[in-house]
Amino acid sequence: MKISWGIVFFFCLLCGLHAAESAALKTRIIDLRGIMNTSYRDDLPGDFQNWTDQGPGNDLRNLKPGLLRLPEVTFQVVDPRTNRNRSVIMPSSYFCHFYPEVEFTLPLRKNLVMRTLFLLHCGAWVPGRNAVVGNLYVDYADGSTDHFPIRAEVELADWHSPKNWANARLAWSGKTADFTDCGLFYSALPIQNKPVKALRFAKGSAGTWAVFAASYTEQEYCFPEIKPFIAIENDEWKDFETSREVVEGSILDFSFLNHKPAGKYGFLKNVNGELVPEQSEEPIRFYGTNICLHALFMSHEQADLLAKRLAALGYNSVRIHHYDGLIVDADQDGNFKINEEKLDQLNYLIAALKKQGIYLITDLYNSRKPVKAKFQKSCPEIEGDRDYKCAAIFYPEVREDLKEFARLVWGRVNPYTGLTWAQDPAFLAFGVINEDTLILNIEQIGLCGDSLKKRFYRDFEAYCNEKKIMVTPKNRLAEYYKYLGIVYREFFADMENFMRGELGIRVPIGDQNNGGPSNIFPEQVFQYGFFDNHPYWDHPQFPQWVIKNKSMIACGYPNLRVLASYLNVPLFWTESNFVYPNSFRSEEGMIYGAYASYKGLNGIWHFDYSHSRERMFNNTEIDCFDSVNDPVKWLSERMLVLLFRRQDATPGFKRIAVAVKPGTLYNNVPSDVRELALVARAELVIHEGNGRFSPELNPDTVAIYSLDEKLQQRHTSVPIINGDHSESAVEKLQKLLGIQFADGDTLTTLNGEITTDFKTNSARVVTPRHEAFVLPAGEEEKGSFLTVRNGNVFVTAGAAAMDGKPLADSQKVLLMHISDVLARGMTFDSADRTQVTNYVGGKPLGRHAQSTFLLPERAKKLYAIDLDGTRIAEIPLIEQGDSRSFIADTTRYPGHLVFAYELLCE
Repeated sequence: MKISWGIVFFFCLLCGLHAAESAALKTRIIDLRGIMNTSYRDDLPGDFQNWTDQGPGNDLRNLKPGLLRLPEVTFQVVDPRTNRNRSVIMPSSYFCHFYPEVEFTLPLRKNLVMRTLFLLHCGAWVPGRNAVVGNLYVDYADGSTDHFPIRAEVELADWHSPKNWANARLAWSGKTADFTDCGLFYSALPIQNKPVKALRFAKGSAGTWAVFAASYTEQEYCFPEIKPFIAIENDEWKDFETSREVVEGSILDFSFLNHKPAGKYGFLKNVNGELVPEQSEEPIRFYGTNICLHALFMSHEQADLLAKRLAALGYNSVRIHHYDGLIVDADQDGNFKINEEKLDQLNYLIAALKKQGIYLITDLYNSRKPVKAKFQKSCPEIEGDRDYKCAAIFYPEVREDLKEFARLVWGRVNPYTGLTWAQDPAFLAFGVINEDTLILNIEQIGLCGDSLKKRFYRDFEAYCNEKKIMVTPKNRLAEYYKYLGIVYREFFADMENFMRGELGIRVPIGDQNNGGPSNIFPEQVFQYGFFDNHPYWDHPQFPQWVIKNKSMIACGYPNLRVLASYLNVPLFWTESNFVYPNSFRSEEGMIYGAYASYKGLNGIWHFDYSHSRERMFNNTEIDCFDSVNDPVKWLSERMLVLLFRRQDATPGFKRIAVAVKPGTLYNNVPSDVRELALVARAELVIHEGNGRFSPELNPDTVAIYSLDEKLQQRHTSVPIINGDHSESAVEKLQKLLGIQFADGDTLTTLNGEITTDFKTNSARVVTPRHEAFVLPAGEEEKGSFLTVRNGNVFVTAGAAAMDGKPLADSQKVLLMHISDVLARGMTFDSADRTQVTNYVGGKPLGRHAQSTFLLPERAKKLYAIDLDGTRIAEIPLIEQGDSRSFIADTTRYPGHLVFAYELLCE
């Protein structure tokens, strides 16, 4: 008998089912279209319409509708365009309160027998493990009901945490338009062996639940157990001895890069976006680290030792961070009293660093705990330091507490330098409040408390009434952001006047250093002495301890697709880190070093060197953010220092101005325009009208990418690229300049030095003095001096001339071959190492890696170098025609980890 599948499909639709079989199980699709209430595409933020209401940069528009075939099950992803712009079930929640429904019921017209129900779903704003994000109720025909709580990190996870969990396997992963990782999960739920008449999807008690599809099978099924990964000594991971100190004069001693003392040539000033000392014409670039909390306080002998060590690592700056809560005490009324012992220790450290040519930078407020009684009248809503950060911006009475601290600490003479902090040229810049970006803290991540947030809203309403501003649901968010900008500008102007007038500060002053430029109006940035950002890669999600454990290249360089440059405003990254235990963190030195130099950054500070004095001088434990005991960082940072500080990578001189209208928030800059930052030195400017720009265009500007339709070619002699969507911004720039720098999956910067292959996830930097490669397993990269054929482990490799000559003529070359290091006993939930289940700081283990290095014929002697710069042994070079070669092996010598080699050439 011949069966008409069209009739079967129609019958399944009537029953709420689709016929679709997966490879492993016979599964059928359950049709959820009738109860879907929103779309996973959100074209407009703040309109209370779709997805999480955060706009096109943070939605799932890259998810393709249609059949999603997985090993166990097939799902139907609904196209919102065919279903009244509805493709997801999202019950109401705290964050998505604009969805009124708290429960959705799907009657099954045919009482089904299903033994396993599969859900395709995810969460948003998901808190810690086991939090109930949603509730599924299965109603049986006999009147009974099963309840399945949908738990965080069990049945699902946040859509920005794409990884496998116990009963939530990754079904789809991709990126948002803003290049943030995202994904959907599928879960298997056991159903009793009796007819089911309805499914009910209800809100949970935390986060937001989003259901995309459902399927079922009449077979019982559960996912296989995921085996953990434990770092133990074996053939892949080897024990080694280490030393934090660097042998003076060795090839790893980079102290020669520093002039001494810091501040020798006077105070720094901004000259067309460069930081130049008053008594010199040479701009200074800074690479340094943060030292935090109790690690700042040590004996004088330890301070001298640390200062020499940091200089040998190539640092010429230290950010004094999270010091403010430790050097002052406060009584119950909030009155300050100096902790004389700690301030003396910190002042001596400052003097020791200055002596070694290491400049200082700090913020006025980091994490000092406010005394609630002190603000009982002016701002009783303050509960902690995060509230304080926001309240100080709004209320002058709270701000006075900031000034009182500044007078007490920054205005006091350091007995070891004879100068106050404010008047010491060794301080290169000052910030006001660390991570105080208003829009981010209040609206995006909700760092301030609800009571204070409500007070801000009341202040906003009063402001609108006074100014007679008509606020509607459509313009409310935009008007609120404008109001926050006005409040902030008054705060910064007041604090800058105080810091310059009363304290006598002469160096650049900046603020709002978190969240990138996304939540700051460009008009504000141009008032700063410097603009600051904190571009972490693979910052763990706490308390779950979840990481991506991916190369930044594999994720499309999200941290670099940021137009974080503002014309003539110095640019800092005062917190930067490819965070341990990411397996690919060795790539940081090459990627950030080359791109930071190309983009014209002025300073980068690793976060951090240490939080602990004990780790700096005694034990060898590796900590998440700390570099003090991580050899991967030691060598990767050397590469960064040479590419960035020494400018082995050339700054981009062809500039692209991205012109925006006044009052444009960076979030409204299209994502394809941000891709310009991967190939060009792209900088934001404000088009004031009729070809007038603020600030004026740099003479090296070769094109203007216009996001203001009022800007016409007749207004300027610089070629204009119109910001329509006919082609991507990169394609338009290629046509204008007549240069092929984008070819399929490959991108090359305009100066030809940095090339990335997004298909192989490899990259190379080739300059006269430096060649460096990011190499996944089995890949090969070639420069003019060095070729590396990689083995079966991800490495970062390179060659740098250490005698000031080009590599072609250099007689002394540093070779680097960096794999990975893990603390013994570190345990992850699976071999992909995406969630830490037992964090330990045990003795480090080095990962075995082998690569073949090909060198020019004039290479004569090669030495394996220990982590302190000592020569371990000479390695024979193998003749191969007009080349020389050797096998770089990280664990060749028992008890040693070899990440570096010293090459002597004729």
